[in-house]
Amino acid sequence: MKKIYINRILFAFLLLIVISSCKKALEINPVDTIEQKNALLTSKDVEGALVGAYADLGSRNFFGGRPFLMTDFLANTDAIEWFGTYEELTQAINKSLLKTNVYVDNVWAAGYTAINDANNVISAIDKVDAAKKSRVEGEAKFIRGAAYFELVRLFGKAYNDGSPTTNPGVPIVLTPTNLVTEANYVSRATVAAVYNQAITDLTDAEAKLPATNGFFCNQICCCRNVSQNIPANG
Repeated sequence: MKKIYINRILFAFLLLIVISSCKKALEINPVDTIEQKNALLTSKDVEGALVGAYADLGSRNFFGGRPFLMTDFLANTDAIEWFGTYEELTQAINKSLLKTNVYVDNVWAAGYTAINDANNVISAIDKVDAAKKSRVEGEAKFIRGAAYFELVRLFGKAYNDGSPTTNPGVPIVLTPTNLVTEANYVSRATVAAVYNQAITDLTDAEAKLPATNGFFCNQICCCRNVSQNIPANG
């Protein structure tokens, strides 16, 4: 009887441990998400967000290649033979894009995701250590400027096609967007205005970036974007 009684006590004790452990595990905060108010509190937080901005800029839907594939197909004049089954690319090579084209939608979304990432970094630049602040801001403005440059070329008329001061370009957003609603829809800016924003960002980035910066953007790579790709009359 005594042995049975002791076993019951041990069983009850172990059961309490299991219950306590389960309760503690359920109260663990999520590790794959973070609230906006807690996201960018330290220099390390902002630098991590900058790496995320690079990742989005280089995604397959943006600098990773898809915009260049789509534009090659759109510009094709019998130099490319396409026999694939992807409807989105068939539309591009036939020059008959539909508004439901997922490839186009993903390129637009990826570009503005990179821009929003850069806006988040710039808005929290005061959190960055003084020795790193100029470089971090320069990298973020390079990302934003480069994204606007690509988006306006993809979704607006060429700078010398008609009047860039009246031709519609793409929306310009310079502050972080936490939630998209009809209340914060942004109209398309003119082609000239978007180019001017890209030039402003890239010129400021060039002034803030160091000559060498590991495998991140440096003054030289930014300078090439400003001097070689932007129209002289932009």
